[in-house]
Formats: sequence, structure tokens, C-alpha cells
Amino acid sequence: MTTWIGLWPLLVLPSILMIALGAVVTMPVAGHEIGGAAVQHWCVVHLLLDWLPGRVHNRLAIWFSGTDALHRWILYLLIVANVNTFLLPLLYGIGEGILRLQAWGVRTDLELKSLAARKGR
Repeated sequence: MTTWIGLWPLLVLPSILMIALGAVVTMPVAGHEIGGAAVQHWCVVHLLLDWLPGRVHNRLAIWFSGTDALHRWILYLLIVANVNTFLLPLLYGIGEGILRLQAWGVRTDLELKSLAARKGR
């Protein structure tokens, strides 16, 4: 029977996927950059800057365009952590549903075996 210890990958799956997408090497394809830097830039612009007030938005945009790769990664990892945090209630509900469905299956199986054993006497 599955427990929460067995379902921990479900809780960190969005973070793992976003980190993997952000770590891909950036390559130019048909005039567009595809890869990690483009994913990081999209996440910063659409998941962070759109939510900030104008003054802070401008300061962060200037900082992000002039900073080095390590600081961009740190900001990206903070965004990834926040996205995963917002998704945790949904992921918890999915995990709870999986556990309840498996428990129902085991309980039904035991009840059917018990009924068959009583009728077989």
C-alpha cells in the first residue's frame, strides 16, 4: 500500500520539471533562443514582474538584465519554489485521492475475500 513517503516525488515534481527546463542549454533555433535562459527570462517576466508595482518592476528588470548567471539562477530558483508552494494544495489533493482510492481497493478486496471464505464453509 502506498504512503505519503512513497508519494513525495509528486509533491516536488513541478520544481524538478521547472529546474530541468531552466537548466537546458540555450540554443538559437530559427532566429529564436530556445532553452534555459529563455525559460528563466519568461518566468521572471510573467511570474514575477507582472505582479510587482511599477517602481520595483523597473528596478528588478534593470537588475535582471545586468546581473550574472548565478544571480539569475538564484532568482529563478526562488520563483520555482514559490510556484511549487502555490501548487502544493492541488498536489496534496491529488495524493490524498490516490491514497483513498488505493485504500478503497484494498478494503474492497479484503471484504470480497472474507465474503467468499464465509460462503465457502
